[in-house]
Amino acid sequence: MTTFKRSRFLICAFLFSCVYARGEVRLPSIFGDHMILQRETTVKIWGWADPGESVMVSPSWSNKATTVTASGNGDWSLDITTPTAGGPYEINIQGSNKIVLSDVLIGEVWICSGQSNMEWGSAQNLPQMIEELPKSTNSQLRLYHIPKRTADYPQFDLESQWKPCGPESLAGFSAVGYFYAKRLQERLGVPVGIINASWGGTPAETWVPKPIIMENAA
Repeated sequence: MTTFKRSRFLICAFLFSCVYARGEVRLPSIFGDHMILQRETTVKIWGWADPGESVMVSPSWSNKATTVTASGNGDWSLDITTPTAGGPYEINIQGSNKIVLSDVLIGEVWICSGQSNMEWGSAQNLPQMIEELPKSTNSQLRLYHIPKRTADYPQFDLESQWKPCGPESLAGFSAVGYFYAKRLQERLGVPVGIINASWGGTPAETWVPKPIIMENAA
């Protein structure tokens, strides 16, 4: 390894360690205020803390608190059991600092993903979505949009947040994803969260883990 490459590697490693070793409990953005968790199942909660730090997670729908110890890399994860559909609830995460997730609902969580047909919404001037925007406010429907980003390695976090459905949060969201989630929420009568991970024009290979592609290379 040349001196330049070695220096660049060390700098990147140092910056990476600075991001994840801040001396406080931290969560990825997929866990936040207004989120929806799948009902009546086991859900994995994860995040970062100081190596060896004890992290306790306490959901308000249960009297049971679950504790885990952060690994030597500072990451941690644990499982919590979710109740029947309902809410809003709070989830307390306690370590050297305290995080309170508020307005958490329990219901159905779905992912919509695809190319342009799945991605299109009001930003593409679809008349159905433009007509829907003014009447789209629904506190029982939550949206999470995954931003477009490329990387050479798996990402542990991204810049986004859960938002209650409304004219502002729905603007630019997937039309197919929204109308599916809306119909599902109306029929089931429970909170519904829809995660949009769409990118028009992307080839199938970009959605497949590299090891699988390499194993099946022609």
